[in-house]
Amino acid sequence: GRYVELLADRGLEGACNKQPALLGGVNTRDGKLTIQAVAEAHGLPYTETFSTESLGSLGG
Repeated sequence: GRYVELLADRGLEGACNKQPALLGGVNTRDGKLTIQAVAEAHGLPYTETFSTESLGSLGG
């Protein structure tokens, strides 16, 4: 589908920049949990999916 093509063409960060709705589907990144509630429930570290600076051009 179109999201697979977007991910293939732009990579995860670029695809999320172009289509912010994809952020809701990212559960882990670089081996780290990106869902705070899951991390807290299991006593594991949490990390934001991307920094605010890296997604500064959301929708671009």
